[in-house]
Amino acid sequence: MFGGSNRWRARKPILMSYLKPFSLNSKGSVAIIIAFAFPACLMIAGGAVDYARYQTQRTTLQHMVDAAVLAAAKARSLSDVSEATLAAIADQILETQAANSPALAKAGKPKSAISVSKTPMEVGIEASVPFTPMFGVGFGLAVPDVTVQAKARIVGSPNICVLALEPSESGAIWLEKLADLKGRRCSVFSNSKSSSGIQIKDNATLAADTICSAGGATVSGSSTPAPVLDCPQFEDPLASRPEPAPVGCTYDSTVIKNETRVLEPGTYCNGLRLEGSADVTLKPGQYLIPSGLFTISGTAKMAGEGVSIYLGQTTWLFFGPDTTIKLTASKTGSLAGLLFFGSRQQSKIFTHIILSKNAQQLVGTIYFPNNSFVVDGEASVGGESAYTAIVARRLILMAGPKLVLNSNYDQTDVPVPDGIRGAAQPVVLSK
Repeated sequence: MFGGSNRWRARKPILMSYLKPFSLNSKGSVAIIIAFAFPACLMIAGGAVDYARYQTQRTTLQHMVDAAVLAAAKARSLSDVSEATLAAIADQILETQAANSPALAKAGKPKSAISVSKTPMEVGIEASVPFTPMFGVGFGLAVPDVTVQAKARIVGSPNICVLALEPSESGAIWLEKLADLKGRRCSVFSNSKSSSGIQIKDNATLAADTICSAGGATVSGSSTPAPVLDCPQFEDPLASRPEPAPVGCTYDSTVIKNETRVLEPGTYCNGLRLEGSADVTLKPGQYLIPSGLFTISGTAKMAGEGVSIYLGQTTWLFFGPDTTIKLTASKTGSLAGLLFFGSRQQSKIFTHIILSKNAQQLVGTIYFPNNSFVVDGEASVGGESAYTAIVARRLILMAGPKLVLNSNYDQTDVPVPDGIRGAAQPVVLSK
């Protein structure tokens, strides 16, 4: 036994010399760890660089595609151009911008595909460029192409049937209690930046080609289609129309009750009132009411072809529920195409109200730039008109009225004011 111990002691230095390289040397351990970890660290660092490059290219391409789709949509809004033409417009923009972009210059011209839909009227573009990683290829990683999409909606197609000019207050367009507003082949716009610029509540319904709010919309009723939000604000399309300046009085304090009469154009100072069973026909021309009340009450009737009615700074309009109204706007003169024109000097507290259950023929444009226009009760307005357009500070429908706004311009020789027919048709990114 003791002899064996002696042999072990003799061989120990030799064995230790073999094991020495594998001893717990701290410097060697660090080197081994670094040797194993270096590829992983390089992969992580390289991946971070490639990811940043990928995101830069993606952001750049997205901006380019946004610009291309807006240009294509704008071209589509101006005329019924072919899809091939729209694709050519988009390709030209993408090619030019890619060539001038440091982030995409080496990637070449983006590959793109365009699509056009009609309901709603939208143009869509999908574009891609190849991405070459600086580090990923060395590690055998597959990197997809940079691909982005964008859609632009034509929000002014084709015509204006309602434009609420109020820029900031809520309820610039307000429908409640079973109110029903239909815009046929035309669009409804609210300029209000309020988050509730359009309010549709209490089972009210609004339908038009396009419904567009410069701010937001609160909808607990029905909206067809859903409102487009954050739309551009429209300028007043009638702002350049000169406002009449009545001089003198042709008639004063005119009240017609239970009579059948024919009225001449002129200046009706201190109001024009139809009461009882009055039945009045207006001859063609301009009816200027600089002050007082313009009211039709009882079962009174008013009819007129080629008439325009101007309401002065202190004139208020009210049509009662059992009245019958049949009016067609002027075809010539400074008020051509305008059925009602409320002075721009009227106070905002003025509210013009129609309750008539039989106001089916109101052909022309209703213009109350500084006031609220209210259609209330069981009113039935506009259904038999070739076209009716409303430009007002606010449009309010309450308690179940039916308002129909047609745009059959070819069915009447009443001129459509510039900016109402074939509006500027702004486009907005929708995706």
